[in-house]
Amino acid sequence: MKVRLFGSKECNECIKAFILIQKSRVDFEYIDAMEDDTQDLCDENMVDELPHLQFIDNSEILMEHIGPITANEFHQYIIDYLKDY
Repeated sequence: MKVRLFGSKECNECIKAFILIQKSRVDFEYIDAMEDDTQDLCDENMVDELPHLQFIDNSEILMEHIGPITANEFHQYIIDYLKDY
């Protein structure tokens, strides 16, 4: 199980989400959505707004959160989607 974060260095909410995920010590992948070489991946995942989080298990997206996220929301997702990990 891991979290994938599509974000940008210029996006304050993305930086907040990055720090929140990093502090949680959950396995995660960061994708810079503003880089030219990530545009196909962003298109495939319909990333139109940042931050965009995906909770992934065995390449299957279990759920997504789009837009700003609070610590309480993130922790509830951890409880709901990572409880078996």
